Amino acid sequence: MSGYQNIQGAEYKERQIGWGNEADDGAFDLSGRKVFGVGFTVARADLGLAGASKVILPAVPGRQYKPIGFRLRFNGSFDNLTDFRLGSTEDSPTVIVTVAQAQAGNGAVHTEGLGTNTLGAGFMTALAAGYGVQLYYTGTAPAAGTNVEVELVFRIVA
Repeated sequence: MSGYQNIQGAEYKERQIGWGNEADDGAFDLSGRKVFGVGFTVARADLGLAGASKVILPAVPGRQYKPIGFRLRFNGSFDNLTDFRLGSTEDSPTVIVTVAQAQAGNGAVHTEGLGTNTLGAGFMTALAAGYGVQLYYTGTAPAAGTNVEVELVFRIVA
């Protein structure tokens, strides 16, 4: 199911349980909720092509996410790439966090207070409206490594 269909279904649920705005405005209004989380395991095969990325949160027209926490766990030793980044789905992504290849070894765990990583301008800041969040890499496509476990804690601010 597409992200937009998921939002439509969630809006229906919103009206059922009395969250937020009950108007059928085509957008999921979570004004009655505070903090959300999402988790994904991204296989190396999903990132195996040049410029590939994996969407963690879908882009929703008019919605704006504010990342407030994350956890990245690397399984297998990745090579060839420059770094992994969690960022917006814009053409020029707003970076939430960057983890250099040397810090993406087997079993390495990164959070905002654990591991050697660089917090970007997108961490604890509302991202541009209408864009999602993705895991991507810079440099050459990874030739080794198994997967990356991604957890993102966020708020919906618009």
